[in-house]
Amino acid sequence: MPTARHLIACCFVTLCAFGATAPAPAAEWVSYRDAYRAMVVFEKYGGPKNQIQNHLQVAPLTPGVSLEGAQLTLSGKATQVNLPLDPLGRTSFPLLKAAYDDNATLVLNRRIGAFTVRPRISLLPQADGVYEDATLRAACEQALGFARYVDASLRARQCGG
Repeated sequence: MPTARHLIACCFVTLCAFGATAPAPAAEWVSYRDAYRAMVVFEKYGGPKNQIQNHLQVAPLTPGVSLEGAQLTLSGKATQVNLPLDPLGRTSFPLLKAAYDDNATLVLNRRIGAFTVRPRISLLPQADGVYEDATLRAACEQALGFARYVDASLRARQCGG
């Protein structure tokens, strides 16, 4: 069974691999089309991804700013979908052709300029929260494989642990 330190190290390596792409701060809203294009790259990726998942994440630009009560809404002429955020600011991103065609926007119920909106890869959650070493290694390799697919400069990065 992996130690907590090992789990944290593996997750850190996975998350650091995606920190290399610095997202731009959002204006007062985010284009659904732009977010859609970024998120669909994961869907089209042909490598293994059975241990990882793709989210859209709202993150504060200033450390320590709380996301408590934050709500992200997909809003368009024919589309109105509330996208609940977890404590880390992540949400499942719906790939909706109607919202894309409608040029819908993603609106945060706060001044969005203080936040950034970006794709985020994470481990598929286990019901009991316990991950075997082999599962963590596989998830790290899958996440890093996708990161290399998106950004060739990450070819030298490796999973540790």
